Amino acid sequence: MVLAEFPNQEFKIECKSFQLDPSITSQIGKDVYVFLAERKGISLEQSKEMRKEVTERAKSVGLNAILTKLLFQIQ
Repeated sequence: MVLAEFPNQEFKIECKSFQLDPSITSQIGKDVYVFLAERKGISLEQSKEMRKEVTERAKSVGLNAILTKLLFQIQ
């Protein structure tokens, strides 16, 4: 666990809830860039740029955010 690497630090963890979109259907294996572009009504290039920004933000705080295929099933 990452927090264990900082034994002399105090952390406050807040859980933020959000509502999933119940209209999303199962998209297992679909390219995440295509999914985001279709879902948000944006270009494929914009979708890739958004994902790049998320990945860079994650890296800046020590997280490895790799997502190229949707790996979940929505019931």
